[in-house]
Amino acid sequence: MVPQEWSLAVEENGKWINFPLYVTDAYNVFKDQFNMVHPAHQIITDKIRILMKPQHEKAIGILEINIEEVKIKE
Repeated sequence: MVPQEWSLAVEENGKWINFPLYVTDAYNVFKDQFNMVHPAHQIITDKIRILMKPQHEKAIGILEINIEEVKIKE
């Protein structure tokens, strides 16, 4: 079962802020495939929050989470 909706938040300076989505990305809820989002700009954080709203009278869960770390050459 897929959620009715979902979103991400990241911690910045002790406060939770909305994950800045890349301009062409959206929080899709496609069944039986990865629903992927990319940041609009570089994010440095130790904490990511996944917010999910279930469909009416349904349960939801997470099958897999992939977080890719990209290191930028200085």
